[in-house]
Amino acid sequence: MHFFRAIFILVVTLALSSKTWAGTPVATTGAATNVGDLTATLHGVVNTGNNVTYNSFDFGTTASYGRTINTTPLTAGCLTDEPLTANLTFCLPNTTYHYRLVCWDPYNNVNYYGADRTFTTGVPNTPPSFDLGGLVATTTTMNLGASNIRAGSSPATLSLEYSLTTSYGTTYNWTTPVAMDEVANRVPPTLGALIRDRAASRCEYCQLPEAESEEPFEIEHVIAIKHHGETADHNLAFACMNCNGCKGTNPAGTVPETGELVRLYHPRIDDWEEHFRFDPNGVISGRTKVGLVTVDVLRMNLPHLVNRRRVLMEAELW
Repeated sequence: MHFFRAIFILVVTLALSSKTWAGTPVATTGAATNVGDLTATLHGVVNTGNNVTYNSFDFGTTASYGRTINTTPLTAGCLTDEPLTANLTFCLPNTTYHYRLVCWDPYNNVNYYGADRTFTTGVPNTPPSFDLGGLVATTTTMNLGASNIRAGSSPATLSLEYSLTTSYGTTYNWTTPVAMDEVANRVPPTLGALIRDRAASRCEYCQLPEAESEEPFEIEHVIAIKHHGETADHNLAFACMNCNGCKGTNPAGTVPETGELVRLYHPRIDDWEEHFRFDPNGVISGRTKVGLVTVDVLRMNLPHLVNRRRVLMEAELW
């Protein structure tokens, strides 16, 4: 009798200790540092409760956020507080931003959120400047390559004055303002329309239809400018804000299970169905290493994205 009671006590003790060993993740949003005209470093702390979490910051000019950036490190798994950071480099000057830490538990498919915090970027003090690129003209069209646009630290709206003489007289306004202190290769409107039409107005990564998104889609450089990617149709893709924001300038990622470094999916040279598949529950699965890495880096299966995908699939809109 005493022998069985001892075993029972041991089993109960082990059960209770295992329950406390894996707790609920706690996300804490920290204060932003290095806040300048265009940049800021976001900080946070996660105690995963011995679970594994994938971590990011939501950020934007309102408490609805709208943008996401992965943390460094991306994953965490510990019983102590682990610091996380993310560097924002494309902010608008003299603007208040909201942000919060988001920790995703993939095993339970649950997000844990830190509190909303804010920071305000500095007042601009650098005037804008730019050099015009080459002019290519035919009898019906005219494309201007404005390849060296620098907005300083103040937003700049561009317009082109042109005519047969230096009196000018005709003005064309760019629809997208230059808002960052960067050398930006602007995509001419005609090329932008080509990229959108070629993609059938869908994100070329997750296949979300632009018409079903509340956020504007973006034309992104598959190989980033910082990695010497060109502003040309063979290096441009149509992307939703989540895929483009999570991809950033990354050309590659690591396979989650093995850590092997593998390039990301390239919409101009790869076939989507070779690397991905849609599951009936709204999840996008990778068929290849390229697909697995791209799904992971672009965070295609965040809970709210999967839910939206499933609803659209049920309505036959996906």
